[in-house]
Amino acid sequence: MNRGLARALVRLYPRRWRERYGAELAALLEDRPGGVGAVFDVLGSALGERAFPTLGGEMLGGNSRLENWSVRAPWAVFWFAPLLMLAAAYFVALMILWSGWRIFLPGSRTPFVPIHGWAIAYFGVGRVLYFFAPMLVGFVVAWSATRARVRPMWPLLGMALIAWADGMAQVHTRWPTAGASGRVWMTLELGHLGYAPELLAISLLLYLLLRVRQKRAQTA
Repeated sequence: MNRGLARALVRLYPRRWRERYGAELAALLEDRPGGVGAVFDVLGSALGERAFPTLGGEMLGGNSRLENWSVRAPWAVFWFAPLLMLAAAYFVALMILWSGWRIFLPGSRTPFVPIHGWAIAYFGVGRVLYFFAPMLVGFVVAWSATRARVRPMWPLLGMALIAWADGMAQVHTRWPTAGASGRVWMTLELGHLGYAPELLAISLLLYLLLRVRQKRAQTA
């Protein structure tokens, strides 16, 4: 792997982890073949290290807090935590929509109108977050389940829950009036599937690919 890429990937880990294992990991990455698979392995490991630190254990594995919590409270790891992550992403996306409405479209009755200039980039951040956050959360669930080696029931139900929540999510806006300020909010509408089937299919495919990759690594 390219030295610059290896060092950039090492920087994704927490500072204390880098101080202990950074040089060793950088040397290991430089000696192994590059590729998308290797990059995703390190990205997933770095994300897991920030969420569930394993400082004091093995560099890229071992009995981490993720594995411990996956055994003690799998509902929290694969249901509650992903839903909380998705809710946080939606909150930031709605804040971007509301603030952009006030900044760039103060005279518009709705923020869903043609935009130009800097407004495209500003609203674009919110749109990317809104549409891709469920997919990212699904990836986190799939990767966490593969790393913790839990029964498929928990991650499958977690991915289905994320897809269902994403399908029900609907954004609403209200034009400011003399008696009330403008509002941007979200509701969950039962019976509205949206892109839920597609999102679930992508998450399941990713989970299966990670499982196959893990089994091949174990038998190699």
